[in-house]
Amino acid sequence: MKNKKMIEAWDKVDPDETSQRRMLNNIHVKSSERRKAPPWRRLVTVAVAVVVVFTGVFIYSNIDLTKHTSGPQPTNGNQTVIGPNQTTVDLTELPEEIKGLPVKNFKMSEIESSMTADRVVFRNLIDFFEYKVDSFAIVKVGDTKSLPSDSNNSERQISTVNVLETVWGDKVPETIEIMQSLYGGCTGDEITNLMRTGGVYLLPLVEDGGKYYIISDLDVLFEIDNEGLIWSHSDYDDFNRFDGGDYKAVTDEIKRITQDDTIMLATSRFGMALRGFQLAEVTILSEKEEEKNEYGEAEVTYIARVEKTLSGNDLTSEGSSEVTIRSYANDDLSLNNGGQYLLFIDNYDEKHYINNRMIASVDEADTIKDVGDEKNPFSPYSGYTVAKIQELADKTMDYLRLNQE
Repeated sequence: MKNKKMIEAWDKVDPDETSQRRMLNNIHVKSSERRKAPPWRRLVTVAVAVVVVFTGVFIYSNIDLTKHTSGPQPTNGNQTVIGPNQTTVDLTELPEEIKGLPVKNFKMSEIESSMTADRVVFRNLIDFFEYKVDSFAIVKVGDTKSLPSDSNNSERQISTVNVLETVWGDKVPETIEIMQSLYGGCTGDEITNLMRTGGVYLLPLVEDGGKYYIISDLDVLFEIDNEGLIWSHSDYDDFNRFDGGDYKAVTDEIKRITQDDTIMLATSRFGMALRGFQLAEVTILSEKEEEKNEYGEAEVTYIARVEKTLSGNDLTSEGSSEVTIRSYANDDLSLNNGGQYLLFIDNYDEKHYINNRMIASVDEADTIKDVGDEKNPFSPYSGYTVAKIQELADKTMDYLRLNQE
């Protein structure tokens, strides 16, 4: 199965179609070496279809959502953990606006004895940050209305919601509209993914051109019931440990994650790029040349000397510090002969590919400057030294190794 987390790293730097095809094939080969790669798919929040992923045999203990548990419990492994000093709130004192509707007994991810029918593409809270959630907000639905089918013949619902609280991220306006695609069948015949008038939800939101969408496939994950208790509609441990507890346990956990500099670094564009690419410092030794690749498309090539490999194995072969780096001609890439750069390099079929949005120049004082736009993984670190970038890379790789064991 392809590693979809890496796909997101490429999506953030917008590689061209040929580059995506080549890198997807590369990751298809390499992904078998990774531990329990989750069933990711590329997330396009504006146009979405049902996700059904078959992931093998799981052991499942059914949770009866008609019975309230004693609250969230900590978990081990690479999942987020509630702190030992977690406090709860007297639910009888919750304002009425934070209370929603009685929660139906359904799950959007159903783990059976022989397969997983999975409509929730996230498996833990940290996954949301890897996919660049803009905000977490608690909302109450004022009204909903159906819209005509879109070009994909999917019925749609638009909900007007009042934002009760922006838990984290960019502040969300007091009133917004959220579009959802209507579908069912993954968890039974009843449609379960749509928000309901009067319902209260904790939503991971992305903003695009002033419009707001629920990140992933437009499913609702966390819902707050008429007693102020939260339900995840999920079988995954990192979510269902909150079921039947105080909703603040979830909001506090989101805040704890976002205050962890290591997690935020590992889920940044820089951290995500380190998962699918190799970071190196090089000096360009030639003018650019053009040649045709196996698809008949023009590639630009440079000869470069590797000064330092900041992540992964040494890029150079024994007895030589020089490599040929390449990009696509339509990348509008221009590296200066004699110039020094930090590059994220994709190694495919013994060739080294770079992307024009993943470059930083290095001056004589070993200080970097990003080359490109705000999507450049180096963008937040202009003015850092190469040594400081090495520290960030090491910190990220240590985190990834720890959480992939």
